Amino acid sequence: MKRIVFVDDEPNVLHGLRRMLRSWRDEWDLVFCETGEDALSALAAAPTQVLVTDMMMPQMDGAELVRLASEQHPETVRMVLTGHADPRRLFAVSGRVHQILAKPCDPDVLRSVIQRTVALQELYASPRLSALVGGAQAVPAMPRLYMELMDVLRQENSDAADVAGVIEQDPGMTAKILQWVNSPFFGLRHRVMAAEQAVALLGLETIRQLVLSAQVFTQFRVGDVPGFDAEFVAQHSLAVALQARAVAQAAKSKLQTCEDAFLAGLLHDVGKLYLAANAPEAYGEVLDLMQRRPTDVITAEREVLGATHAEAGAYLLGLWGLSSPVVEAVAFHHTPRDSVMPGFEPLVAVHVANVIDNDRRALPVPRHTRRVDDAWLAQLGLDNDLPQWQAAAEQRVGGA
Repeated sequence: MKRIVFVDDEPNVLHGLRRMLRSWRDEWDLVFCETGEDALSALAAAPTQVLVTDMMMPQMDGAELVRLASEQHPETVRMVLTGHADPRRLFAVSGRVHQILAKPCDPDVLRSVIQRTVALQELYASPRLSALVGGAQAVPAMPRLYMELMDVLRQENSDAADVAGVIEQDPGMTAKILQWVNSPFFGLRHRVMAAEQAVALLGLETIRQLVLSAQVFTQFRVGDVPGFDAEFVAQHSLAVALQARAVAQAAKSKLQTCEDAFLAGLLHDVGKLYLAANAPEAYGEVLDLMQRRPTDVITAEREVLGATHAEAGAYLLGLWGLSSPVVEAVAFHHTPRDSVMPGFEPLVAVHVANVIDNDRRALPVPRHTRRVDDAWLAQLGLDNDLPQWQAAAEQRVGGA
């Protein structure tokens, strides 16, 4: 039974949570605390999967509780449920929480978020993985500018200028967006010099996904890890995204599947960035092992870290609340047969695109890492479509 600790200094709020979550008592061990001190005692008393705390509390507030919980119990997922907290306080705590939820929170939303978190912890049960993702000095939260952009896009009258105004708040991200847009992959005839022009040319959905990816790539500060090239990871990720969407389109998938394939391609290697930034010495050992012994990255990561970049990336994106098809595609892009899926999903597109791009770049890695899992595709009844998908993907980046 999974243990969830809720913290709020208002008894009426805790009473409401008890009532709202009563139907889950057979599946969750629910603990309710009125103070941060009581919450820390509860965390120390038994392994806890999720901590959900209010922000504004007397004596020990939510920010201090989250700080102490991250240090003493890094394996516990930390969420803040807050109403009108000072934005500066939220900013101060954002590096140590996995999700910030608005208060009052819709019961179905809260249950869904906790369910997803618990499911992820069951899927990635490795204590080393949860410690790697949860125990860093600064846990990456969902990028702030991306959330602001989503708020703008929800407004009925938003246009390209409104979206560009959000992007241009961050010069580094703006530069990354323009760099990608002007790369040969997009095949634009004229050089794009402004964010508003990029929005108009590529459309809101593509820009939204590029903003999320760009903020992910700019927020991870990878230090001196011999053999690790963050810019190469970024370029490879963009190529995989475009090819994955081309594969999904060739498969005549619905629009949402195509867009999910694009986003999953952009983020499929985010785990590499996270591990290289937060465990640089260990990830340096991974790369050194691959140089000394012909082995693939998944095998090397498991040997050194006890977890893989695919698992770490999916765990992180799941905590951020990205959709299940995106998280699944990131989790299993190297090992698709470990997934459970009935037919064509974004995972198929990302797996195929990742293999094609690795092969196109002739990376010095074992040959079996550049092979599509034909047997898995045959199990899904999709193996006959592979040549068509490969042609569509290769044509998409043929001039790059």
